[in-house]
Amino acid sequence: MPRLVRVLAWVVVFVGAAGVGAYVAAHSNPFPPSVEGSPSVGTVSLTPTSPGAEPMVWKGSIQSATYHQLNVGGRCSTTWRGSITVGVDGSGVVTGRAVVRRVGELRCDFATAQAQVERYEVTATGQLAADGFALRFLPASSVPASGADDYGGFLHTLLQPDARPFILVETEPGATAQGVLVIRRPDQEERGTYVSRTRIRLGCARGCAT
Repeated sequence: MPRLVRVLAWVVVFVGAAGVGAYVAAHSNPFPPSVEGSPSVGTVSLTPTSPGAEPMVWKGSIQSATYHQLNVGGRCSTTWRGSITVGVDGSGVVTGRAVVRRVGELRCDFATAQAQVERYEVTATGQLAADGFALRFLPASSVPASGADDYGGFLHTLLQPDARPFILVETEPGATAQGVLVIRRPDQEERGTYVSRTRIRLGCARGCAT
């Protein structure tokens, strides 16, 4: 076969093969059905999980008038004001904190130079009841931290481990609660009696059912 004829024959073969390959490529899917349309990386769900119940938060005020009545005669009195915040978890356990400040000076029927406590930071614990709260209070710190006394009796009445629980009744269910507690206790040296009358008012700040 002449050389020119053989060259032309090979050209025809290559052109035909290229045409078949292009046809097959244009009419075929390079991925199997299970792969087609699949992204190259995994997807992440943005749907959040359901959060737990939001704790209830109540905030309010404390007002207390206290005095120490001495058996030998004479009385020392103080007045206290403060704020309180308590939280209630899902099981009804109450924990919180209060800051209470003495209003004005210690008032005594006799002269005294003893430094007096100006402020208490107080912890609150208790339980949520069907119609309100039952709370107890203990001192966490005081100002001055040392060298001061509380002749009026706020510490010696309300802030004692064995003090009666402070009952606050919900006056508006899920919105407000208040209560008054009167405590009368003998002093440790049996020289007289401490008396306090304390009022607490709370309002729902967050998460309370109305």
